[in-house]
Amino acid sequence: MKNTRLLVKILTGMFGRWVTVIDRMEYERQEDEYQRKLAEYEKMIQSLQVDRVEYNYLKHLADTLVRLEKRLHNTDNASEILKETFRAACEFYGADWAGFLEVDPESNVWWPFDWLSIKSNDMTKNYLDEFEPLSVVPRWVAAMELNQAIALRDREEIKDDYPEEYALYERVKLYSVLAVPVKPRPCGFLAVRNPTRYVDAAFADVLQLLAFVALVNINDIMQHRMRKLVRSSKDIKSANDIYIKLFGNFEFIADKGSITADDVERSSTVLFLSYLAIRHKEKLPSYLLDELLAEDGTAKRTVYNIVSQTRRDLQLLQKPDLLPNAKNTNGYQFNDAYNIMTDLDRFDELYKNIMEGGNTPRNYLNCVQVMELYEDDIQLDSSNEAINNIIRHYRSRFLEVVEKMIHILYESKQYNDIRQAAEKGLTIEPCNSVMYFWLIVCSHETAMLTTEKQYLEKAQAYLVDKEYDEMLENLAKFGIKI
Repeated sequence: MKNTRLLVKILTGMFGRWVTVIDRMEYERQEDEYQRKLAEYEKMIQSLQVDRVEYNYLKHLADTLVRLEKRLHNTDNASEILKETFRAACEFYGADWAGFLEVDPESNVWWPFDWLSIKSNDMTKNYLDEFEPLSVVPRWVAAMELNQAIALRDREEIKDDYPEEYALYERVKLYSVLAVPVKPRPCGFLAVRNPTRYVDAAFADVLQLLAFVALVNINDIMQHRMRKLVRSSKDIKSANDIYIKLFGNFEFIADKGSITADDVERSSTVLFLSYLAIRHKEKLPSYLLDELLAEDGTAKRTVYNIVSQTRRDLQLLQKPDLLPNAKNTNGYQFNDAYNIMTDLDRFDELYKNIMEGGNTPRNYLNCVQVMELYEDDIQLDSSNEAINNIIRHYRSRFLEVVEKMIHILYESKQYNDIRQAAEKGLTIEPCNSVMYFWLIVCSHETAMLTTEKQYLEKAQAYLVDKEYDEMLENLAKFGIKI
């Protein structure tokens, strides 16, 4: 007790006032109380900080939506609204690129439907193949199935566990990403590349909101395309009839409308459908189509990718079952439930009848049908020799029909019709000496000397010397000396 009173006097002397001395149990009790209060205060401070972050986030969201509304106030153009939606996503998340990545789970591929790059030198088409395999991004497939956002602050986080996905990110210059799934139609992701803020699934709700805006306008764009495609055709009698026009401008005609080269996003769709139409009576193996359709011998445009794109385009005509699944390995052929007709089939039938027939009125009418059918060469953008051989085959046969038609017309001296037929022949093959021969004959027979001279000069300009000399010899046999 004396020691305690002594300690109190010493402490009082030090601090200039009375102090209370407590035992250890009381000290520990008060220490626990102090720590409890301190934890409460820290939690309150943290709550205030979180509230501040949420306030800034919500204010940023409100400002972004106000700016978006101002930009779109006077437009109802779906494509423009889609682009501005992408721009809003970039601005909110501080990203350099935003876009909708469409996914075809059945064919196991994805591709960018549309996008906006903040950078002036947009390299999206250079970075990405026409189609990308879903197998490279299993985390995205899982996110789609679970309807969860993808949030990656640093691509280095997945380098070891997902090397293929990491390699893709390197290729497209992606260092961070935030994406949300969109489904069911179309199925895909709204994604922002290299976001600098809110890179967390907890903050993906704004991207989800913008995804809804994007989806509405994507569907509007697709509906607009469908309305454009609605055309009628006399060749279509039922829902199972398909007519494919290959001479001149490509056209794929069904009961719900038609598709032309201008209606599809990629030329590969026309190339693939055209070759299947040319060989529609047989099943074509994938390796053969790979060889025929690949560009410059590369593997970028595989049949697998082309089938996926074509099936997507055919959905506009509500014919997704016309082609087999893109995973098919047994070869490709149109669904035999459909009645496939092509202008080539009709041409072959008429050609056979013309070559077997004489110079009769019926054969002349067959020739007229071929002239109407053959608007131009088959327009296939391919350097493949097999395809070009097919084009040359039909061009040669068409010129045979023109020559046959001219002989029929010459018997009745119908020079004007001969001139029209020969001119049509020259539009297909400008260096055809037979066509020049008949144009000169017609001009000579009708005493059109100036025109005759013009055709001679044109023939001399287009024909090689040997062909020109042979033409002059044939003219001489006709009694026309130049």
